[in-house]
Amino acid sequence: MPSQSNSIEALNEGGIARLTDDTHWWIAPGHVKMAAAWAKGAAIRIEQNAHYYWKFRLQHVESGELVYAVRSQRETRRAREAYTDWHR
Repeated sequence: MPSQSNSIEALNEGGIARLTDDTHWWIAPGHVKMAAAWAKGAAIRIEQNAHYYWKFRLQHVESGELVYAVRSQRETRRAREAYTDWHR
């Protein structure tokens, strides 16, 4: 998968992020707080990662911070209802 530019539209407490391209990504549990600190709509880049489980990384374009993630195949109703808005 080539590098893509996108942004996070929503992030739930379980670490599922919904991106502007309407894909869903499960962020590694230890990285959720960092992703939650990013401003809503901030540009991120999606790149493949060499980690054996967390196959992708989402990188904040401005700061260079990155979080590990895997693509979530579908969004459950419970996840959809748990999305929270964050402000920065």
